[in-house]
Amino acid sequence: MKDKIKKGTLKILFQPSEELINGALAMIDAGVIEDVDYALGAHIRPVQDVPAGKICPAVNHTGSNTLKVEVQGRSAHAARPHLGVNAIDVALAIIQGVQAQWFNPTSIWSMKATQIHADSGATNSIPPTAQITFDCRAQTNPLMKDFRERFETLVHLTAQAYGATATISEGGACPAAEYDDDFKAMVIESIVRTQGEDALAPACGGGGEDFHYYKMHKPSIKSAYFGLGVGATPGLHAADMHFDPKYLPMGVDVMVDVVERLLG
Repeated sequence: MKDKIKKGTLKILFQPSEELINGALAMIDAGVIEDVDYALGAHIRPVQDVPAGKICPAVNHTGSNTLKVEVQGRSAHAARPHLGVNAIDVALAIIQGVQAQWFNPTSIWSMKATQIHADSGATNSIPPTAQITFDCRAQTNPLMKDFRERFETLVHLTAQAYGATATISEGGACPAAEYDDDFKAMVIESIVRTQGEDALAPACGGGGEDFHYYKMHKPSIKSAYFGLGVGATPGLHAADMHFDPKYLPMGVDVMVDVVERLLG
Protein backbone atom coordinates (compact mmCIF):
# COMPACT_ATOMS: atom_id res chain seq x y z
CA MET A 1 0.00 0.00 0.00
CA LYS A 2 1.43 3.34 -1.02
CA ASP A 3 1.95 6.05 1.55
CA LYS A 4 -0.69 8.73 1.50
CA ILE A 5 0.51 11.69 -0.55
CA LYS A 6 1.12 14.84 1.47
CA LYS A 7 -0.34 18.00 -0.02
CA GLY A 8 0.43 21.60 0.77
CA THR A 9 3.36 23.97 1.14
CA LEU A 10 5.71 24.06 4.11
CA LYS A 11 7.56 27.26 4.90
CA ILE A 12 10.42 27.07 7.37
CA LEU A 13 11.03 30.59 8.58
CA PHE A 14 14.30 31.50 10.25
CA GLN A 15 13.22 34.87 11.56
CA PRO A 16 15.93 37.48 12.15
CA SER A 17 16.17 40.23 14.77
CA GLU A 18 13.80 38.77 17.34
CA GLU A 19 15.59 40.53 20.18
CA LEU A 20 15.29 43.86 18.37
CA ILE A 21 11.53 43.20 17.96
CA ASN A 22 11.59 43.95 14.25
CA GLY A 23 12.17 40.52 12.68
CA ALA A 24 8.53 39.45 12.44
CA LEU A 25 7.53 42.87 11.13
CA ALA A 26 10.22 42.60 8.43
CA MET A 27 8.83 39.19 7.42
CA ILE A 28 5.32 40.64 7.26
CA ASP A 29 6.50 43.58 5.15
CA ALA A 30 8.19 41.09 2.79
CA GLY A 31 4.85 39.32 2.29
CA VAL A 32 6.10 36.02 3.67
CA ILE A 33 2.94 35.11 5.59
CA GLU A 34 0.27 36.19 3.10
CA ASP A 35 -0.28 32.59 1.95
CA VAL A 36 0.21 31.02 5.41
CA ASP A 37 -2.67 29.25 7.17
CA TYR A 38 -0.83 27.85 10.21
CA ALA A 39 2.07 29.38 12.14
CA LEU A 40 3.92 27.16 14.61
CA GLY A 41 6.75 28.54 16.71
CA ALA A 42 9.04 27.12 19.38
CA HIS A 43 11.73 28.26 21.80
CA ILE A 44 13.85 26.63 24.45
CA ARG A 45 12.76 27.43 28.00
CA PRO A 46 14.85 28.00 31.13
CA VAL A 47 14.76 25.50 33.99
CA GLN A 48 12.59 27.96 35.94
CA ASP A 49 9.79 27.43 33.37
CA VAL A 50 10.07 23.88 32.02
CA PRO A 51 12.17 20.95 33.33
CA ALA A 52 14.64 19.34 30.96
CA GLY A 53 12.98 16.72 28.78
CA LYS A 54 9.51 18.27 29.11
CA ILE A 55 7.55 20.33 26.58
CA CYS A 56 5.16 23.15 27.40
CA PRO A 57 2.42 23.18 24.72
CA ALA A 58 1.73 26.92 24.93
CA VAL A 59 4.15 29.66 25.95
CA ASN A 60 1.87 32.43 27.17
CA HIS A 61 4.05 35.39 26.29
CA THR A 62 2.92 38.70 27.68
CA GLY A 63 2.64 41.83 25.61
CA SER A 64 5.74 43.95 26.16
CA ASN A 65 6.43 47.59 25.56
CA THR A 66 9.48 49.77 26.13
CA LEU A 67 8.46 53.36 26.81
CA LYS A 68 10.87 56.27 27.13
CA VAL A 69 10.04 59.52 28.90
CA GLU A 70 12.00 62.75 28.52
CA VAL A 71 11.32 65.23 31.33
CA GLN A 72 12.04 68.90 30.67
CA GLY A 73 12.35 71.02 33.79
CA ARG A 74 14.37 74.18 34.42
CA SER A 75 17.93 74.51 35.60
CA ALA A 76 18.89 76.57 38.65
CA HIS A 77 21.67 76.89 41.19
CA ALA A 78 21.25 74.39 44.01
CA ALA A 79 21.36 77.26 46.51
CA ARG A 80 18.20 78.66 44.87
CA PRO A 81 16.14 75.56 44.04
CA HIS A 82 12.90 77.54 43.98
CA LEU A 83 14.05 79.20 40.75
CA GLY A 84 14.23 75.88 38.91
CA VAL A 85 12.25 72.71 38.29
CA ASN A 86 14.30 69.70 39.26
CA ALA A 87 13.85 67.07 36.55
CA ILE A 88 14.92 64.37 39.02
CA ASP A 89 12.03 65.21 41.35
CA VAL A 90 9.60 65.05 38.43
CA ALA A 91 11.08 61.77 37.17
CA LEU A 92 10.75 60.14 40.59
CA ALA A 93 7.13 61.28 40.88
CA ILE A 94 6.39 59.79 37.46
CA ILE A 95 8.07 56.49 38.39
CA GLN A 96 6.13 56.22 41.63
CA GLY A 97 2.87 57.04 39.87
CA VAL A 98 3.41 54.53 37.09
CA GLN A 99 4.34 51.72 39.47
CA ALA A 100 1.44 52.50 41.81
CA GLN A 101 -1.22 51.80 39.20
CA TRP A 102 -3.60 48.92 39.77
CA PHE A 103 -5.43 46.76 37.27
CA ASN A 104 -7.67 43.73 37.75
CA PRO A 105 -5.73 41.55 40.23
CA THR A 106 -6.71 38.40 38.31
CA SER A 107 -4.59 39.67 35.39
CA ILE A 108 -0.83 39.61 35.02
CA TRP A 109 1.07 42.85 34.50
CA SER A 110 4.22 44.66 35.50
CA MET A 111 5.70 48.05 34.82
CA LYS A 112 9.04 49.11 36.14
CA ALA A 113 11.67 51.76 35.49
CA THR A 114 14.83 50.14 34.14
CA GLN A 115 16.89 53.24 33.34
CA ILE A 116 17.08 56.82 34.60
CA HIS A 117 19.58 59.46 33.49
CA ALA A 118 19.94 63.02 34.81
CA ASP A 119 23.10 65.09 35.16
CA SER A 120 23.55 68.85 35.00
CA GLY A 121 27.32 68.46 34.86
CA ALA A 122 27.85 69.94 38.33
CA THR A 123 26.89 68.76 41.79
CA ASN A 124 25.55 72.18 42.82
CA SER A 125 23.25 72.65 39.81
CA ILE A 126 19.68 71.42 39.40
CA PRO A 127 19.37 69.25 36.28
CA PRO A 128 16.82 70.53 33.76
CA THR A 129 16.29 67.22 31.98
CA ALA A 130 15.89 63.56 32.89
CA GLN A 131 15.31 60.45 30.82
CA ILE A 132 13.41 57.41 32.11
CA THR A 133 13.00 54.02 30.43
CA PHE A 134 10.11 51.76 31.43
CA ASP A 135 9.71 48.07 30.70
CA CYS A 136 5.97 47.29 30.65
CA ARG A 137 4.29 43.89 30.33
CA ALA A 138 0.65 42.82 30.20
CA GLN A 139 -1.09 39.46 29.94
CA THR A 140 -3.41 40.55 27.14
CA ASN A 141 -3.36 43.08 24.34
CA PRO A 142 -6.46 44.95 25.65
CA LEU A 143 -4.76 45.25 29.06
CA MET A 144 -1.64 46.69 27.43
CA LYS A 145 -3.80 49.20 25.53
CA ASP A 146 -5.46 50.24 28.80
CA PHE A 147 -2.08 50.65 30.47
CA ARG A 148 -0.67 52.64 27.56
CA GLU A 149 -3.57 55.12 27.74
CA ARG A 150 -3.23 55.55 31.51
CA PHE A 151 0.54 55.92 31.18
CA GLU A 152 0.15 58.81 28.74
CA THR A 153 -2.22 60.69 31.06
CA LEU A 154 -0.20 60.05 34.21
CA VAL A 155 3.13 61.14 32.73
CA HIS A 156 1.87 64.40 31.24
CA LEU A 157 -0.25 65.47 34.20
CA THR A 158 2.47 64.64 36.74
CA ALA A 159 5.00 66.70 34.81
CA GLN A 160 2.49 69.55 34.52
CA ALA A 161 1.85 69.49 38.29
CA TYR A 162 5.56 70.18 38.86
CA GLY A 163 5.78 72.91 36.22
CA ALA A 164 7.62 70.66 33.80
CA THR A 165 6.79 69.00 30.50
CA ALA A 166 7.31 65.43 29.33
CA THR A 167 7.48 63.66 26.00
CA ILE A 168 6.92 59.93 25.46
CA SER A 169 8.52 57.78 22.77
CA GLU A 170 8.23 54.10 21.92
CA GLY A 171 11.33 51.97 22.31
CA GLY A 172 9.86 48.77 20.86
CA ALA A 173 6.84 46.59 21.51
CA CYS A 174 5.41 43.16 20.80
CA PRO A 175 1.89 41.81 21.31
CA ALA A 176 0.69 39.21 23.79
CA ALA A 177 0.14 35.63 22.68
CA GLU A 178 -3.20 34.81 21.09
CA TYR A 179 -3.50 31.09 20.32
CA ASP A 180 -6.13 28.99 18.57
CA ASP A 181 -7.44 26.28 20.88
CA ASP A 182 -7.84 23.67 18.15
CA PHE A 183 -4.29 24.15 16.87
CA LYS A 184 -2.94 24.17 20.42
CA ALA A 185 -4.76 20.87 21.02
CA MET A 186 -3.04 19.45 17.95
CA VAL A 187 0.35 20.44 19.37
CA ILE A 188 -0.53 18.73 22.66
CA GLU A 189 -1.45 15.57 20.75
CA SER A 190 1.83 15.69 18.81
CA ILE A 191 3.83 16.05 22.03
CA VAL A 192 2.12 12.99 23.48
CA ARG A 193 2.37 11.04 20.20
CA THR A 194 6.10 11.64 19.77
CA GLN A 195 7.39 11.92 23.34
CA GLY A 196 4.80 10.26 25.56
CA GLU A 197 2.40 11.58 28.18
CA ASP A 198 5.18 12.13 30.72
CA ALA A 199 6.85 14.72 28.48
CA LEU A 200 3.83 17.04 28.55
CA ALA A 201 4.34 20.03 30.87
CA PRO A 202 1.69 22.62 31.81
CA ALA A 203 1.33 25.81 29.81
CA CYS A 204 4.12 28.19 30.74
CA GLY A 205 4.77 31.92 30.51
CA GLY A 206 7.48 34.50 30.59
CA GLY A 207 8.97 37.06 28.26
CA GLY A 208 7.77 38.62 25.05
CA GLU A 209 7.94 37.37 21.47
CA ASP A 210 7.39 39.22 18.21
CA PHE A 211 6.16 35.97 16.60
CA HIS A 212 2.71 37.09 17.70
CA TYR A 213 2.71 39.93 15.17
CA TYR A 214 1.83 37.28 12.57
CA LYS A 215 -1.53 36.60 14.17
CA MET A 216 -2.15 40.31 14.75
CA HIS A 217 -1.42 41.08 11.09
CA LYS A 218 -3.44 38.15 9.73
CA PRO A 219 -6.07 37.02 12.29
CA SER A 220 -7.11 34.06 10.14
CA ILE A 221 -3.78 32.33 10.78
CA LYS A 222 -3.99 29.44 13.24
CA SER A 223 -1.26 30.11 15.76
CA ALA A 224 0.57 27.96 18.33
CA TYR A 225 3.96 28.16 20.05
CA PHE A 226 5.52 25.56 22.35
CA GLY A 227 8.43 25.66 24.78
CA LEU A 228 11.11 22.98 25.02
CA GLY A 229 12.82 22.21 28.32
CA VAL A 230 16.53 21.73 27.67
CA GLY A 231 17.97 22.41 31.12
CA ALA A 232 18.83 26.00 30.20
CA THR A 233 20.48 27.65 33.19
CA PRO A 234 20.91 30.11 34.87
CA GLY A 235 18.33 31.69 32.56
CA LEU A 236 17.65 32.96 29.07
CA HIS A 237 19.86 35.86 27.94
CA ALA A 238 22.42 35.15 30.67
CA ALA A 239 25.95 35.58 29.35
CA ASP A 240 26.92 32.18 30.78
CA MET A 241 23.73 30.33 29.80
CA HIS A 242 24.19 26.69 28.90
CA PHE A 243 21.86 23.81 28.05
CA ASP A 244 21.90 20.17 26.96
CA PRO A 245 21.47 19.90 23.16
CA LYS A 246 20.37 16.27 23.42
CA TYR A 247 16.82 17.52 24.05
CA LEU A 248 16.59 19.57 20.84
CA PRO A 249 15.43 16.64 18.64
CA MET A 250 12.30 16.44 20.81
CA GLY A 251 11.19 19.79 19.45
CA VAL A 252 11.98 18.72 15.90
CA ASP A 253 9.88 15.58 16.35
CA VAL A 254 6.89 17.60 17.48
CA MET A 255 7.16 20.01 14.56
CA VAL A 256 7.48 17.19 12.03
CA ASP A 257 4.46 15.40 13.47
CA VAL A 258 2.33 18.55 13.34
CA VAL A 259 3.37 19.24 9.75
CA GLU A 260 2.69 15.70 8.58
CA ARG A 261 -0.76 15.73 10.13
CA LEU A 262 -1.65 19.10 8.61
CA LEU A 263 -0.44 18.12 5.15
CA GLY A 264 -1.93 14.65 5.40
